[in-house]
Amino acid sequence: MTTPTPSSLSRFCRTVLPQMVVASDGKRTLKTIDDIQATDQYNSFDRFHDTSQTLVDYYQRAGAGTEITPIQTGGDIGTGRWIIQEAQDVHSATVDVVAPVRQRIIDFKENPWHVVQWSSATPKQGLLCELVVIDDLASLSSLRPGALRGKAVLTRGNIRGMTMNQLAHVGAAVVITDIDVTNNPDALAWTKFGWGMVPMSHATARIVGLVMSTQQGDRLRRLHQRYGGLQLRVKVDVRKYVGHHDMVSGLIRGSEDPQDEIWAIAHSGEPGAIDN
Repeated sequence: MTTPTPSSLSRFCRTVLPQMVVASDGKRTLKTIDDIQATDQYNSFDRFHDTSQTLVDYYQRAGAGTEITPIQTGGDIGTGRWIIQEAQDVHSATVDVVAPVRQRIIDFKENPWHVVQWSSATPKQGLLCELVVIDDLASLSSLRPGALRGKAVLTRGNIRGMTMNQLAHVGAAVVITDIDVTNNPDALAWTKFGWGMVPMSHATARIVGLVMSTQQGDRLRRLHQRYGGLQLRVKVDVRKYVGHHDMVSGLIRGSEDPQDEIWAIAHSGEPGAIDN
């Protein structure tokens, strides 16, 4: 890739950019974002395929050709830093305080970001867990293996990276993160286990992962402190399998050299991504 020269950049700003400004439509752009987010927000591959069709429809209405390239997800996952180890459909998730009081504190139907991407499932009847609060995730390394067996951990720490493996090592069945979203205490953080992937070293770790806002977390912490402990019923219906995810391309054929290609790359190829 060559770096634009000052003259080529100036020419682009004089000739191409004004045409792009004239052709753009802010309201239409926001409508497009809403339509994509309507299905992509679920962190679920069955809905990601719906997103692919949305992208195809938009490309075709704009007069572009389209290609969908299915990429296997699961099975022989190969090597590399950015790996999606398996496909995953998320159907439902709830968390209820069942003792000493009863109230629902998490429901996937209200906000699909309540489920951490690559969360494991619970048994159909759910898990009955004692809640413990651990905000210093570094302290997990000082616990003996199995010290939190079967428990649900509430933490404001970042659960990406090595934490998944550490939680599994001490026996935790569930982790609920109420990590802060800057200047948005009622917002849920989009998060997943791992960074670019679920790390290879975590292949045997299976943890149920859930998210709540810091406001919800504050309420749960006050409830936990008031009663000196809480029992939770956690139900998460997730299916993991060897499937595929889609790479969607819009194609505009040029009129000059057919060997030349110009690529404009966005981030729809990473399921659920909220950046770029």
